[in-house]
Amino acid sequence: MGRYLFRREVLACILLSAAILPGEEAPSRPLRTGPAEVPSWSHHAGPRGYSLRVPPHPLIEAERERLLSREGKTWLARSLERARPFWHFISLSIMEAGLPWELVYLPVVESAYNVRAVSRSGAVGLWQFMENSMHPWLTKNEWIDERRDFVLSTRAAIEKLSYNYSVLGDWLLALAAYNCGLNRMLSIIHLTGLTDYFALAEGGHLPHQTTHYVARFIAVVEIASQAARHGLPISWEEPWEWEGLSVDRPVSLRLLSARTGVPLDILEEANASFLLGIAPPSSVIRIPRHYAPAVREALESVPLMDITLHTVRTGDTLSALSRYYGIPLSLLYLYNPDVRPRALTPGMTLIIPLVSPRTPPPPPALPASLRWEHHTVEEGESLWRIARTYGSTVEWIALANGLSPSAVIHPGMRLKIPVPLVEE
Repeated sequence: MGRYLFRREVLACILLSAAILPGEEAPSRPLRTGPAEVPSWSHHAGPRGYSLRVPPHPLIEAERERLLSREGKTWLARSLERARPFWHFISLSIMEAGLPWELVYLPVVESAYNVRAVSRSGAVGLWQFMENSMHPWLTKNEWIDERRDFVLSTRAAIEKLSYNYSVLGDWLLALAAYNCGLNRMLSIIHLTGLTDYFALAEGGHLPHQTTHYVARFIAVVEIASQAARHGLPISWEEPWEWEGLSVDRPVSLRLLSARTGVPLDILEEANASFLLGIAPPSSVIRIPRHYAPAVREALESVPLMDITLHTVRTGDTLSALSRYYGIPLSLLYLYNPDVRPRALTPGMTLIIPLVSPRTPPPPPALPASLRWEHHTVEEGESLWRIARTYGSTVEWIALANGLSPSAVIHPGMRLKIPVPLVEE
């Protein structure tokens, strides 16, 4: 019946982590029953049986009452509505991994099924990964935050939950560890000698948030899996099926939507990990399967990135252009592979990929109130040294003389030096 259908003995964990005292018996509270089918999104009665069997408890009842209030039911209904596009994928992923099907409801508690959710502590995505807990499963850079990828974050959560269970041998403890951290959970077990969630909760040994986290999860499962019986709306829509298409160059989701007819809000929700609204090179775009032929054709036939040409002017730098256009430096380098930052010269043409429509930046200008000096360059001098001597700036001197701020100057050159006026 699968390795997760029966409660594991925790002897291995005892020996490795000294989390449970020798000779202590495992609690008798049953956690699993017979097999349960994959929960149907549209069926009002839910699955035929729970795979996590939990006895009644005041903590759970208190959470049920909160969820069945008008505000609680409104929140739960919205969460389940947001879950709809991801439900089928996450359900199947959990069942294929041999985990309890009820875990499909865990993102309700974690994020209200919001792929862009950010907690006060900085946890992100459906499964609320912190930056310090996302490795080795997920990555984050200036292009992408995989914590907001519903596919990759689900796989990461499944691995993390599976590992918690392999160490603790109990699903309620594994869930508690997902909330407060496995090391903290092991420490609590070691200090108390208790290996039962309810005993730990009743004794006040768990963090307050963790106590209510697990109880709230159980209450959500009990109510949402019997949605219609609790007055929650249900859907009879066919399950969403997704396909991932690899891209080898940047692709604007906005242009892809316009070219293929895939609604932009669906593209942005499914690919919320793309921080700029652009699929970076060597990434995967997630789309509803029935749109796959149109998207595949568009990716193969036309560029799907807006660009503009920028003529370098005195004072321009790649970093300044990156900030102005709102794009990472790496994207500028990708489109301008032969350009060196210190070799920008006025008149050069740069390709600028656009995240959103922008006009070229206004040309740099000198302040109105200046006095002027003239300076003949001597051996070993630089613009930086000259600017410091006169109390000017490298950018002002470069602008006044039609040079790049990184230009190399030579002995004998005659420079105009703009100097700020000093009020007496």
